[in-house]
This record gives sequence, structure tokens and C-alpha cells, in this order.
Amino acid sequence: MDAVEDGPPEAAVSPVPLPAPTLVGPRGAIRRSLLIWGWGQLATGDRRGWLLAPLEAAALAAIWFIALPYASGTAAGIVFVAIAAFVALWAAQALHAERRARRRLAPFVAPGSVPHGAAVELLWLAPIVVAGGTAFWAMAGAGGSPDDVVAEYVATWRADQAA
Repeated sequence: MDAVEDGPPEAAVSPVPLPAPTLVGPRGAIRRSLLIWGWGQLATGDRRGWLLAPLEAAALAAIWFIALPYASGTAAGIVFVAIAAFVALWAAQALHAERRARRRLAPFVAPGSVPHGAAVELLWLAPIVVAGGTAFWAMAGAGGSPDDVVAEYVATWRADQAA
């Protein structure tokens, strides 16, 4: 005799994880953030990313208009440190977007299968840093040498403009 069931049959639980939704991956987030600050954060759902694009523009304007006059003198080292800080912030915000994308994908994929190694995309900054540093020191480095500073002072002293 057949047994009578006391309710609907139970649904079988599938051990396969849910398919990942169409979220930006870690590489996509880091690439976007390398192009425009905050774009990677926005792609991962972090609305604070809107603050980073104007911050990037303000930092570039400050470096260009405020630090540029000081780059050819004895303050060239300070300007170089400001530019290096800008590049460090550029990389840091891109890494933040990558980590956020990785954490956001984690619940939707099998454990351990969240892609790593997206930080290698930071190597796109290397040619920019090398070319920028070379150009900076080629143009600004000579103006900060002691010989050039003394020669400039003597020239302005002879022209009665030493002040």
C-alpha cells in the first residue's frame, strides 16, 4: 500500500552555487578607476565614487597651477613629492575598487574562485610614472642645482633685482 504524503514534496537543494549576476569584476573595477577616479567604485555600487572624480580634477589643477611655478627652483623636491602622492592616491583608489568588486562577487561564486591578480593592472601606471618622472627631472631638476641657483642670484643682483 502506498504511503500518503503529508504535504508537498520538498524541493531538492542544489549544491551548485548561484550564477554570478552581471557585476563588474575586479579587473574591470581597477581598469575603470585607473581611467577616471571613482568610476570603479561607482561600478561596484559605492556612491562615494562621485566624490573622487572632482577630487582628481582638483588635485591635477592644484599640481598644475600651484606647484608648476615652484618646480624649476629649489622646491622641485617638494613638487615631486606632491606628484608622487597624487600617483599613490591614484593607485590606492583603484585598489579599493578592485577589493570592493572582489568582495561583492564573493557570495555569488564558489569559495576560492573569486578572481585574484587584478592588481597587475596597476602596471599600466608604470610607463606614465617613468615618463612623467623623467620629464619632470629633465625640465625641473637642473633649475634646482646649486650652480644654477647661484648663477640666477648673481644675474638678478647685477640687474639690481636681488630682492
